[in-house]
Amino acid sequence: MPTPKIRAMLIVASACAVQSPKQVKVTTTPVFKIMPNDLFLRSYESIGILNDTDISSLLAILLGLVPQVIQADVQKQLLDLPTTPGSTIGDAVDIVEEQILNHNA
Repeated sequence: MPTPKIRAMLIVASACAVQSPKQVKVTTTPVFKIMPNDLFLRSYESIGILNDTDISSLLAILLGLVPQVIQADVQKQLLDLPTTPGSTIGDAVDIVEEQILNHNA
């Protein structure tokens, strides 16, 4: 089973890929790979998520991918940041990983 960090990375990258399919690609076979490889250092703006509507859509996708037991906590933390088009994508990975670990999800 993947580590909580890898699971969080896969969840966030997958949500970004659904919201911005021309900018982000995720493969899991034969190996886990995310393109661009520096995705988690980038802002949402850099992958075409440009406004609050795009962020809301991304968050809805992301919340649909996380285990149900952590959805409310992940949502609260992402909104408390707040998550904006200029936010770093890696911040979401940290939040999801933290909640996976906290809830043993």
